Amino acid sequence: MTHFSPLLPHAILASTLLLAACHDKGDDGSATLVNEKPIAALIATPAADGLTITITDKAVDAAKGIYDPDGRIVKAELDYGDGQKYTSTTVLVSDLNLTHTYAADGTYTLTLTVWDDDGATATVSKTLTVKATKVDNVATGLLNDTGITFCANDTTLLADCAPATLGLWATLTQDAQKGRDALAAQGKLTKAGAGNAGFDYTKIGVYGEKLPATAAVWNCVLDNHTGLLWEVKTADGGLRDWRHSYTWYNPDATVNGGNAGYQDAHDVKATVAAGSTCGNTLGQCNTLAFAAKVNEAGLCGHKDWQVPDQEQLLSLPDYGRSQPAIDTAYFPNTAYSCDAGWRCGAYWSSSSVAANGGSAWDVYFTGGGDYFNGKQYDYYVRLVRTRQ
Repeated sequence: MTHFSPLLPHAILASTLLLAACHDKGDDGSATLVNEKPIAALIATPAADGLTITITDKAVDAAKGIYDPDGRIVKAELDYGDGQKYTSTTVLVSDLNLTHTYAADGTYTLTLTVWDDDGATATVSKTLTVKATKVDNVATGLLNDTGITFCANDTTLLADCAPATLGLWATLTQDAQKGRDALAAQGKLTKAGAGNAGFDYTKIGVYGEKLPATAAVWNCVLDNHTGLLWEVKTADGGLRDWRHSYTWYNPDATVNGGNAGYQDAHDVKATVAAGSTCGNTLGQCNTLAFAAKVNEAGLCGHKDWQVPDQEQLLSLPDYGRSQPAIDTAYFPNTAYSCDAGWRCGAYWSSSSVAANGGSAWDVYFTGGGDYFNGKQYDYYVRLVRTRQ
């Protein structure tokens, strides 16, 4: 039996009690402290986009997570299984609460190791499969507003549309005073995503997953109002580079207006090398070949991309802007200048001119207007995906 004197100082008494309660005997019969190993716990849950996971160390019922029975945790290291790690050298006194986004679908093993203040470790692993939640858009048939948020009189663009500012023009209803753009300006328009004025866009990643508006890299844009999914052009010299141009071509007589068009600018002008107008990413630079190649690659998880018709293409211009007349926060790398080929940011539609099958409609993103031109011209293309 161990006896304690009531005259011992409190600190000595506490130390003696600890030694009496937590000891083992060494080879020489002396008492030694035994360190209890820490506990590692790991819960990983996929988020809505499929590629992002949330990691915690405690269950919903607030059961014990990471802890050290006889001391404190001084370090934690989490290997996400994709070459990236999280390390904390701060004493963990609260729940482990992390998020991580994987770059690709796959099966990954997460490994968590924790250290206590005596150097002991504990490790736990969890294997999980992540797969991007792919957007499957459906066209709504709705029209976008114009993007015009300003009023004007016969000579001047005005700062606002207030009656006092409009003066004699106040009795006339102007574009900016009605529709989605006006509601957005008043803070009354509910959006699924974001975008200028009444436009409502969501960035889409390489696998078709929805991304936040702050994402720095995205491959497609979903128009939440029209339901159309749009290709985003690149500036990397690859297949979808914004500087590439294509002749209009479609051999389907039911939709080509009686004129299939041209398979390459070389067919129009022999001095132009075949494949050269689209950076030799295709053997022949035409609208049909481009769509086929993008579908082969499965842009944003889909293989049914097509050249937009005239109406679909006209849903993109933001007439409150120019050069280019489009929301560049979502559609960067949009051509708009009048280069040596006089393209002036002209993007082909799939719509042939009814009265002239040798021409097709296009939209100029210098200012957003549409016009028709001969199918022999090599213009730009932005593909769309729609499912009625």
